[in-house]
Amino acid sequence: MRIFDGHLDLAMNALCYERDITLPLEAVRQREATGGEITDDRGTATVSLPEMKKGGVGMCMATLIARAKPWVAAGREVRRDNIDWPAQSMAYAVARGQLAYYQLLEKEGLIRLVSRAETLDAAWADGTALGVIVTMEGADPIVEPEQVHEWFDHGVRGVGLAHFGHGQYAAGTPSRSPDSPEKDGPLQPRGRELLREMEAVGMALDLTHASDTSFFEALENFDGAVYASHTNCRALA
Repeated sequence: MRIFDGHLDLAMNALCYERDITLPLEAVRQREATGGEITDDRGTATVSLPEMKKGGVGMCMATLIARAKPWVAAGREVRRDNIDWPAQSMAYAVARGQLAYYQLLEKEGLIRLVSRAETLDAAWADGTALGVIVTMEGADPIVEPEQVHEWFDHGVRGVGLAHFGHGQYAAGTPSRSPDSPEKDGPLQPRGRELLREMEAVGMALDLTHASDTSFFEALENFDGAVYASHTNCRALA
Protein backbone atom coordinates (compact mmCIF):
# COMPACT_ATOMS: atom_id res chain seq x y z
CA MET A 1 0.00 0.00 0.00
CA ARG A 2 1.22 3.51 -0.82
CA ILE A 3 0.03 6.56 1.07
CA PHE A 4 -1.09 10.00 -0.17
CA ASP A 5 -0.50 12.65 2.53
CA GLY A 6 -2.96 15.52 2.18
CA HIS A 7 -0.99 18.23 4.02
CA LEU A 8 2.64 18.75 5.03
CA ASP A 9 4.51 21.97 5.88
CA LEU A 10 7.79 20.67 4.47
CA ALA A 11 9.31 24.02 3.45
CA MET A 12 8.22 25.74 6.67
CA ASN A 13 9.78 22.93 8.73
CA ALA A 14 13.03 23.33 6.82
CA LEU A 15 13.26 27.12 6.73
CA CYS A 16 11.66 28.03 10.06
CA TYR A 17 12.67 25.08 12.25
CA GLU A 18 15.93 24.29 10.39
CA ARG A 19 14.84 20.69 9.85
CA ASP A 20 16.89 19.15 7.06
CA ILE A 21 14.20 16.89 5.64
CA THR A 22 16.75 15.12 3.44
CA LEU A 23 18.25 13.44 6.54
CA PRO A 24 17.05 10.30 8.31
CA LEU A 25 14.50 11.22 10.96
CA GLU A 26 16.70 10.08 13.83
CA ALA A 27 19.42 12.52 12.71
CA VAL A 28 16.89 15.37 12.73
CA ARG A 29 15.75 14.44 16.23
CA GLN A 30 19.30 14.15 17.55
CA ARG A 31 20.09 17.65 16.30
CA GLU A 32 17.04 19.11 18.01
CA ALA A 33 17.77 17.24 21.24
CA THR A 34 20.92 19.33 21.67
CA GLY A 35 18.75 22.36 22.45
CA GLY A 36 19.00 25.87 21.15
CA GLU A 37 16.60 28.57 20.04
CA ILE A 38 14.98 26.66 17.17
CA THR A 39 12.39 24.33 18.61
CA ASP A 40 8.91 23.28 17.60
CA ASP A 41 6.68 23.67 20.64
CA ARG A 42 4.17 21.26 19.09
CA GLY A 43 6.40 18.23 19.58
CA THR A 44 9.16 16.06 18.19
CA ALA A 45 10.03 16.00 14.48
CA THR A 46 8.05 13.26 12.72
CA VAL A 47 8.75 13.77 9.00
CA SER A 48 11.72 13.56 6.67
CA LEU A 49 11.99 12.40 3.08
CA PRO A 50 13.77 9.11 3.95
CA GLU A 51 11.20 8.39 6.67
CA MET A 52 8.29 9.06 4.29
CA LYS A 53 9.76 6.69 1.72
CA LYS A 54 10.27 4.05 4.39
CA GLY A 55 6.66 4.49 5.50
CA GLY A 56 5.24 4.08 2.01
CA VAL A 57 4.26 7.70 1.35
CA GLY A 58 4.25 8.13 -2.43
CA MET A 59 2.85 11.62 -2.72
CA CYS A 60 1.91 14.61 -0.58
CA MET A 61 0.44 18.07 -0.77
CA ALA A 62 3.15 20.43 0.55
CA THR A 63 2.55 24.03 1.55
CA LEU A 64 3.78 27.54 1.05
CA ILE A 65 2.88 29.60 4.12
CA ALA A 66 3.43 33.22 5.19
CA ARG A 67 0.88 35.54 6.78
CA ALA A 68 0.51 39.28 6.23
CA LYS A 69 -0.74 41.07 9.34
CA PRO A 70 -0.11 44.84 9.09
CA TRP A 71 -1.23 45.31 12.69
CA VAL A 72 1.63 43.34 14.27
CA ALA A 73 3.79 45.45 16.56
CA ALA A 74 7.02 46.65 14.98
CA GLY A 75 8.97 46.29 18.22
CA ARG A 76 7.80 42.78 19.05
CA GLU A 77 10.27 39.99 19.70
CA VAL A 78 10.50 38.08 16.43
CA ARG A 79 11.33 34.38 16.58
CA ARG A 80 13.00 32.58 13.70
CA ASP A 81 9.87 30.45 13.28
CA ASN A 82 7.56 33.47 13.06
CA ILE A 83 5.41 33.50 9.90
CA ASP A 84 3.72 36.91 10.40
CA TRP A 85 4.87 39.82 8.26
CA PRO A 86 3.60 43.43 8.16
CA ALA A 87 3.09 43.52 4.37
CA GLN A 88 1.88 41.18 1.66
CA SER A 89 4.99 41.92 -0.39
CA MET A 90 7.05 40.31 2.37
CA ALA A 91 4.74 37.30 2.60
CA TYR A 92 5.04 36.95 -1.18
CA ALA A 93 8.84 36.90 -1.00
CA VAL A 94 8.87 34.33 1.80
CA ALA A 95 6.50 32.04 -0.09
CA ARG A 96 8.62 32.36 -3.24
CA GLY A 97 11.62 31.30 -1.15
CA GLN A 98 9.74 28.23 0.06
CA LEU A 99 8.81 27.42 -3.53
CA ALA A 100 12.48 27.73 -4.52
CA TYR A 101 13.31 25.17 -1.82
CA TYR A 102 10.94 22.64 -3.40
CA GLN A 103 12.33 23.39 -6.86
CA LEU A 104 15.88 22.73 -5.64
CA LEU A 105 14.84 19.46 -4.02
CA GLU A 106 13.41 18.43 -7.38
CA LYS A 107 16.65 19.31 -9.19
CA GLU A 108 18.49 17.14 -6.68
CA GLY A 109 16.17 14.23 -7.52
CA LEU A 110 14.65 14.04 -4.04
CA ILE A 111 11.10 15.01 -4.94
CA ARG A 112 9.03 15.27 -8.11
CA LEU A 113 6.82 18.33 -8.44
CA VAL A 114 3.36 17.48 -9.74
CA SER A 115 1.30 20.09 -11.58
CA ARG A 116 -0.66 18.10 -14.19
CA ALA A 117 -2.68 14.89 -14.16
CA GLU A 118 -0.18 13.11 -16.38
CA THR A 119 2.73 14.04 -14.12
CA LEU A 120 0.71 12.84 -11.12
CA ASP A 121 0.18 9.45 -12.74
CA ALA A 122 3.86 9.21 -13.68
CA ALA A 123 5.05 10.24 -10.20
CA TRP A 124 2.72 7.78 -8.51
CA ALA A 125 3.83 4.95 -10.78
CA ASP A 126 7.52 5.82 -10.42
CA GLY A 127 7.92 5.61 -6.66
CA THR A 128 11.61 6.60 -6.60
CA ALA A 129 11.04 10.24 -5.58
CA LEU A 130 8.26 11.68 -3.46
CA GLY A 131 5.56 13.30 -5.59
CA VAL A 132 4.75 16.81 -4.32
CA ILE A 133 1.71 18.93 -5.17
CA VAL A 134 2.39 22.51 -4.03
CA THR A 135 -0.41 24.33 -2.21
CA MET A 136 -0.69 27.63 -0.36
CA GLU A 137 -1.95 27.64 3.22
CA GLY A 138 -3.49 31.08 3.54
CA ALA A 139 -3.66 33.36 0.50
CA ASP A 140 -1.75 36.34 1.92
CA PRO A 141 1.30 35.80 -0.39
CA ILE A 142 -1.01 36.51 -3.34
CA VAL A 143 -0.54 40.29 -3.40
CA GLU A 144 -3.43 40.98 -5.80
CA PRO A 145 -6.18 38.56 -6.90
CA GLU A 146 -4.98 38.49 -10.52
CA GLN A 147 -1.59 37.25 -9.28
CA VAL A 148 -3.22 33.83 -8.94
CA HIS A 149 -2.21 33.28 -12.58
CA GLU A 150 1.47 33.81 -11.73
CA TRP A 151 1.35 31.33 -8.86
CA PHE A 152 -0.48 28.81 -11.05
CA ASP A 153 2.25 29.16 -13.68
CA HIS A 154 4.78 28.40 -10.92
CA GLY A 155 2.98 25.13 -10.18
CA VAL A 156 0.76 25.99 -7.19
CA ARG A 157 -2.45 23.96 -7.49
CA GLY A 158 -4.43 24.70 -4.32
CA VAL A 159 -5.02 27.74 -2.11
CA GLY A 160 -6.61 28.17 1.30
CA LEU A 161 -8.05 31.65 1.86
CA ALA A 162 -6.75 32.20 5.39
CA HIS A 163 -4.76 30.57 8.18
CA PHE A 164 -5.00 31.48 11.89
CA GLY A 165 -6.87 34.73 12.49
CA HIS A 166 -7.81 37.31 9.88
CA GLY A 167 -6.09 37.15 6.52
CA GLN A 168 -6.11 39.59 3.64
CA TYR A 169 -8.94 37.75 1.87
CA ALA A 170 -10.99 35.99 4.55
CA ALA A 171 -11.23 35.17 8.24
CA GLY A 172 -9.36 32.09 9.35
CA THR A 173 -9.34 29.94 12.47
CA PRO A 174 -10.61 32.27 15.24
CA SER A 175 -8.50 33.11 18.26
CA ARG A 176 -9.46 31.47 21.55
CA SER A 177 -8.50 34.62 23.44
CA PRO A 178 -11.53 36.71 24.45
CA ASP A 179 -9.45 39.88 23.98
CA SER A 180 -8.42 39.10 20.40
CA PRO A 181 -10.24 40.79 17.49
CA GLU A 182 -9.44 37.78 15.27
CA LYS A 183 -12.83 36.10 15.47
CA ASP A 184 -15.19 34.58 12.92
CA GLY A 185 -15.81 36.91 9.98
CA PRO A 186 -16.90 37.14 6.33
CA LEU A 187 -14.90 37.14 3.12
CA GLN A 188 -13.20 40.42 2.29
CA PRO A 189 -14.39 42.02 -1.00
CA ARG A 190 -11.01 41.06 -2.48
CA GLY A 191 -11.72 37.51 -1.35
CA ARG A 192 -14.54 37.24 -3.85
CA GLU A 193 -12.24 38.61 -6.56
CA LEU A 194 -9.63 36.04 -5.59
CA LEU A 195 -12.16 33.22 -5.88
CA ARG A 196 -13.12 34.39 -9.37
CA GLU A 197 -9.48 34.38 -10.47
CA MET A 198 -8.92 30.95 -8.93
CA GLU A 199 -11.95 29.59 -10.71
CA ALA A 200 -10.79 31.08 -14.03
CA VAL A 201 -7.34 29.50 -13.86
CA GLY A 202 -8.44 26.16 -12.41
CA MET A 203 -6.97 26.53 -8.92
CA ALA A 204 -8.57 24.31 -6.26
CA LEU A 205 -9.88 25.84 -3.02
CA ASP A 206 -8.78 24.39 0.32
CA LEU A 207 -11.44 25.24 2.91
CA THR A 208 -9.24 24.27 5.85
CA HIS A 209 -8.77 27.06 8.44
CA ALA A 210 -11.64 29.16 7.05
CA SER A 211 -13.86 30.51 9.82
CA ASP A 212 -17.50 29.45 9.72
CA THR A 213 -18.80 32.54 7.92
CA SER A 214 -15.93 32.67 5.42
CA PHE A 215 -16.27 28.92 4.84
CA PHE A 216 -19.89 29.08 3.71
CA GLU A 217 -19.47 32.34 1.81
CA ALA A 218 -16.58 30.79 -0.11
CA LEU A 219 -18.75 27.83 -1.10
CA GLU A 220 -21.46 30.22 -2.29
CA ASN A 221 -18.99 32.22 -4.41
CA PHE A 222 -16.86 29.46 -5.93
CA ASP A 223 -17.78 26.85 -8.54
CA GLY A 224 -14.36 25.19 -8.88
CA ALA A 225 -12.92 22.16 -7.12
CA VAL A 226 -12.94 22.29 -3.31
CA TYR A 227 -11.32 20.13 -0.65
CA ALA A 228 -10.33 20.24 3.02
CA SER A 229 -6.77 19.01 3.47
CA HIS A 230 -6.61 18.85 7.26
CA THR A 231 -9.94 19.44 8.95
CA ASN A 232 -11.65 17.47 11.69
CA CYS A 233 -15.17 17.17 13.06
CA ARG A 234 -15.80 19.80 15.71
CA ALA A 235 -17.18 17.10 17.99
CA LEU A 236 -13.73 15.49 17.97
CA ALA A 237 -11.36 18.46 17.82
